[in-house]
Amino acid sequence: MISENLSRKIAVVREGLLADPEGLIAGDLKAGTVASAPSGASAALAGYYDFLVEVDGARCGSIDLWSSGELRDKQYVVQSLPGGRESWVSIGQVLYEPLVLNLESGKVSQVSGQPTEDAEIRELETLETFLDEFVFGPRYAEIVPDADQEEWFQLLEKLALL
Repeated sequence: MISENLSRKIAVVREGLLADPEGLIAGDLKAGTVASAPSGASAALAGYYDFLVEVDGARCGSIDLWSSGELRDKQYVVQSLPGGRESWVSIGQVLYEPLVLNLESGKVSQVSGQPTEDAEIRELETLETFLDEFVFGPRYAEIVPDADQEEWFQLLEKLALL
């Protein structure tokens, strides 16, 4: 279950996107799903499905988060990472660089360049903190270059979420 604070932020952003004439340019938060995590899924993956109940796929400026329907098709990204599909699940991308969720630690990481055994994997935060601070908060600028020039960042600023 996602936190009340994150749920509130999502609601505020949804309203802001609808009210803003540039809303479709800034981002898109899809309606939630009723899909649930696969049987035997790790706590980390179950946490991502909790988010999908609120937002089943999103485009948040330069960050794309996969929907429940896209998850299966996007897992080719993790097969070359250390530990492969047993250790990671691809949940999205930042400017075409994969965002992966560590199934053991529950932390989101950004993969620089091609996802290979030698790829640079930058660990960010737990899923909840990543969504709260990087996607819907002030740390967006830490992973997106020139964030202040983007409509998404400007929307978050206008909605007092930064």
